[in-house]
Amino acid sequence: MRRYSEYFVVSTILIQTLLVITINNEIITIDNLAGLKQVIPFINLIIVGMCIVSLASIQSVGKYREHRFKALMMKIHLVQVEQLIITLQGERHEYARHLQAMQSLMELGRVNEAIVIWIVSLRNLYHSMRCVI
Repeated sequence: MRRYSEYFVVSTILIQTLLVITINNEIITIDNLAGLKQVIPFINLIIVGMCIVSLASIQSVGKYREHRFKALMMKIHLVQVEQLIITLQGERHEYARHLQAMQSLMELGRVNEAIVIWIVSLRNLYHSMRCVI
């Protein structure tokens, strides 16, 4: 029903309109209104019933659209979180690579170069954390 509820609302409103137009045409063309006066209360009940069904269907369509919107937003959020995880994994790999380079340079006695790599890796880490926060 949810899939076709939008069509149901439109068709209900169109049927109501068609019914009202038919009644108006009958009023214009008929000579004796006595028979029509007997039927009008039932027709009014039908129109009111169709109006209630239309309103309920419109409310249902609104709720359905809201749920679809929430699901879409959650899907977009999930994709963004997945992209963030992939980015952070890459940053972690880079940081580990810098640590290995610093360790190798320190074992070779090239402390100044190790300090430069350490400063560069700290800057990269700082920029990565700013992007996350």
